Amino acid sequence: MDQRTAPPYSTAAVVALSVTIALTVMNMTLIVPVIPAYADLFGVSLAAAASLVSVFAAGRLLVRFWGGIAADRVGARRVSLVATVIVSLGAVWAALAQDFWILLVARLVQGFAVGALGVAANQHLLVITPREVLGRATALLQTGIVLGASLGPFFGGVMADLGDARTPFWAQAVLSLLLVPVILAVMG
Repeated sequence: MDQRTAPPYSTAAVVALSVTIALTVMNMTLIVPVIPAYADLFGVSLAAAASLVSVFAAGRLLVRFWGGIAADRVGARRVSLVATVIVSLGAVWAALAQDFWILLVARLVQGFAVGALGVAANQHLLVITPREVLGRATALLQTGIVLGASLGPFFGGVMADLGDARTPFWAQAVLSLLLVPVILAVMG
């Protein structure tokens, strides 16, 4: 999509995009309160269990450039949709993991997907936003990122209290799939 075919700017679309990013980024920190439970469950050290957060962040970092290329070639909407489904599948994979290394790989895959989604969302924001409100729109998107990372531990703890250490992953899987229609509407 280029400037000539860009959908009209809408504050509601930017807010919806920011909420989508917040909920997706929340996946990174949702498991923070249950890291000790993962250490016990898989018989690994706390440092190894904490790497579940680090490997997610590393995946986000490693895919940024390639996510940008993909968004340029096939469009931000397609990249966002595929990435969101991959986040959901990665969450199911993580929830079902019986081996720590499988869980670690599932988190890396989720990180790749969230990294690509972040680049695609940013690209879409730049395409639809007029220059005179770009600062405000970018601030909303960045707020979504920070809110998602900040609220994740709280909601992850609540989910674990309601279920067990795997419940945050099941919640991620469902939440990610619920974001698909939002992406379809916002990035139409």
